[in-house]
Amino acid sequence: MSGILVDSGGTLGVESSGVFKGVLVEDMITTVRRVKKSFIDVFIPELFFEDEDYPLTYIPLVNITLPLKKDQEVWVYFNQSNHRYPVFWKLADDFDESSGFLKDYEMPSDGSEVSFPSKEETLEVHQFSDDVWLINTNSYCVLYRGDQCVVLGDTDVHVNAKGTLNLKASTVKIEASSNIVFKSPKVDVN
Repeated sequence: MSGILVDSGGTLGVESSGVFKGVLVEDMITTVRRVKKSFIDVFIPELFFEDEDYPLTYIPLVNITLPLKKDQEVWVYFNQSNHRYPVFWKLADDFDESSGFLKDYEMPSDGSEVSFPSKEETLEVHQFSDDVWLINTNSYCVLYRGDQCVVLGDTDVHVNAKGTLNLKASTVKIEASSNIVFKSPKVDVN
């Protein structure tokens, strides 16, 4: 069966650097429900054979807000320079491969960017409809609706809004113990 989890006792893989384009074999919610962890099943034609086992691709928490669906093209890199540790990087639509950027691009391979999940398992996976589902673990909860998502983590909240993110309250109070990072091409203040 393709799309397996490779543990530390698995066969040593071939070293790799850079990024590779792959295609999702099934919806993320289906893979998460099956393996009870934050992984997707990505087939990479340049590296894998369809009739052979290949490792699942890890989704870092910041990227779990994306609606990852079957047949969608994605970019994957290999953590620790090893084919046993593929990590989701970004959607193929979000990157222009004709730019030549990929030719000399090398992702960090020392494991500092991504640490793989511990033995913590997903507690609940509920799919209410094709576009509405929930994933719950001991450290975060993810609620999807269509292309939009909210991740409630132990210390962080991530929101992926397709359109406008609206916040309306009588009082808004923002406190930051260190930095506030703000990126926007345009700011309107009324």
